[in-house]
Amino acid sequence: MKHDFPITPALVELIAELIKKPTVQSVAFPHDDERIWRMLVDEQIRRASATGMHPQHAFGLCGPDSGLPFDPADWGGWVYTPYEGICAADLFVKPSWRGFIPSRGMGEDGTLAAANVNKACHHLLVAGHRPEMDCASRHLGDGWTLYTSTKPYSPSNPFSEFQFRPDERPPRTTLLSGFEDD
Repeated sequence: MKHDFPITPALVELIAELIKKPTVQSVAFPHDDERIWRMLVDEQIRRASATGMHPQHAFGLCGPDSGLPFDPADWGGWVYTPYEGICAADLFVKPSWRGFIPSRGMGEDGTLAAANVNKACHHLLVAGHRPEMDCASRHLGDGWTLYTSTKPYSPSNPFSEFQFRPDERPPRTTLLSGFEDD
């Protein structure tokens, strides 16, 4: 999969720092970088073990709608493969095809969710160097911009209302060709 921006050691380190914050209880990551997915799943397992919550309630994870070439369930993770493109999340890594309208983040009514075309988030990572917005602080990296909302934190875990059975297995996150023997 071609990435929207280079996944450099600095970006991996940034994501590692962000997922430890209390303002990140869910992540939407639309890329197939296995290093980052292993890191996300490790954090999900750590939080689920510490809280006794279901993995998706402890740390919700949403992958690309195209699936992943590996299965995080093999590492003990739960990752949702969306049919709707991408889910809202506290840390939202914007795919190239998704709209982004910085002018909607301006003024006293501006929000990061509005700039993100109505997908809720508290942290928004986008490719390229983007303009400042009134609703968020901005950090420029090597080929990317991180916005962090200046509004009070409100969780954006789309899985918080899901009901999971104790014996339920994680869903498959790899795409099927239709010719597998299940």
